[in-house]
Amino acid sequence: MPTKWVVDSNCFIHLGSMAEKHFLSDLNSVLSKVGETIYVADGVFDECKTVRFHKWKNKPLVMEELRKFITSKQIEEGQIRGLAEAIGEKAAPQDVDLSLMVLASNLVREGFDVTLVSDDFKMTRTSNEAALGFKTIPPSTFVNDLADLANVESRKKLNSLSRRVRAAEMKYAISRRTEYDIQSKLTWMIDSLLADRVPITIEVEDSAPSNKKLVKLLRKHLRGGELKPGQLEKLGKLATICAPISRLDDFITSRNDYKTGTQMFSEVLQETGMGMAPLDSEQAEIAHRAMSPALIRMETALGFLAQIDGEIEDARMHLSRALLHATLIDDQGAEIQSLLKLGLLAMACGDSKEAANFFEVAENQAFSVKKPYLIYLVAACIANYISGDLDTAEAQIEQAHDVIEEDELAASIILEELGESFMALSMPGIAIEVLDEAMECAIQSERKEIAELSELLVQANNQITKNEAHQIKGLRDFLDKLNSMDE
Repeated sequence: MPTKWVVDSNCFIHLGSMAEKHFLSDLNSVLSKVGETIYVADGVFDECKTVRFHKWKNKPLVMEELRKFITSKQIEEGQIRGLAEAIGEKAAPQDVDLSLMVLASNLVREGFDVTLVSDDFKMTRTSNEAALGFKTIPPSTFVNDLADLANVESRKKLNSLSRRVRAAEMKYAISRRTEYDIQSKLTWMIDSLLADRVPITIEVEDSAPSNKKLVKLLRKHLRGGELKPGQLEKLGKLATICAPISRLDDFITSRNDYKTGTQMFSEVLQETGMGMAPLDSEQAEIAHRAMSPALIRMETALGFLAQIDGEIEDARMHLSRALLHATLIDDQGAEIQSLLKLGLLAMACGDSKEAANFFEVAENQAFSVKKPYLIYLVAACIANYISGDLDTAEAQIEQAHDVIEEDELAASIILEELGESFMALSMPGIAIEVLDEAMECAIQSERKEIAELSELLVQANNQITKNEAHQIKGLRDFLDKLNSMDE
């Protein structure tokens, strides 16, 4: 059953600030595909009545343009006040926020799977404490979820919008760090960065080799997908033995802390390990391969949480184990993307040398299967430069220069994606230099759509501090070698 999205005012404000004109058709394609609308309480229209799409011609009103996609519900005052009393008036959000929580709870009671879209972390805490039955995600994750459901044409544009919204969310959260403890909120927000977004409805091809088919069946089962009775029979006791692994994703979405996560992870590994002990090597291999995506997600989540706590060595250990699990993924593309993610997180942890290793392995694998590898090559040369391995960095940037010369239009898009990734991980100093090279390539190739790229440059420039600007001066001169641009 598709989820019901209940959306708050902040999400519409983000969309008004960042969404391009094509967002309308992108949203329409997704909602038409799943047969859903966006739900709001009436008060949202009042809060957003003056919000406009700033990037659109004539800057139309957001709620007027999106009205046909929205189902508005009136919430009785008594229900709002009842919820306020139930959760404690002092801790209650504003009345419009309460009305959205009531609306979400009403939909849950009707038997629907409900997601409340809001970057107000107070709403998230309140809904969890009161056990209201719906989950809460920030607007960036909502847009990312739309991208997962979109067609190929819309997916990249929605993913780009999601990354820019996430960068704005994290920037705002960090700006409030002197007013409240932001660790819990940042932990919650990185769920969208760490989530595995492979659909659980993928069909298993009958032509696949027997063991590979069983791996896909078991992986689908662990992600909550429905299997036919005959398929479950094929899995046999593997379905029961590996079942505890499903609890790992519950932790990732629960916004718990590092200590709780490591304790629960240990329990899950012990339980599955005891169950797998009697298995022969062939069955054990099937189980390990099926569980590897969940183990990658958990190790990566713990690595990020450890980094937030300042436990750099623990973070490195978790990321290294995640890399080991990544080698068990059958999908080479997924493995390469995992390596890129791990490299970026290693840089966020301050370990550029470790990051370079991840990027270089990703580049080699992409090259070996004839996939585009520029993004991994550029990331590797940046990481090596920062870590002080200048000889390797120089060799890699010369290679990257040759690749860019062959197709500057493609290079501009790839470098933009890499710059967005650094932005999402709060590394605006690196991001602005990568985005600057992306803009040069875009200008030389006469790329038509560069509005989003221009906005990213402005955002990165606004986020960068004087100290960061001083530190990256050498990196700027180094990255200028990526592209030859005439005056």
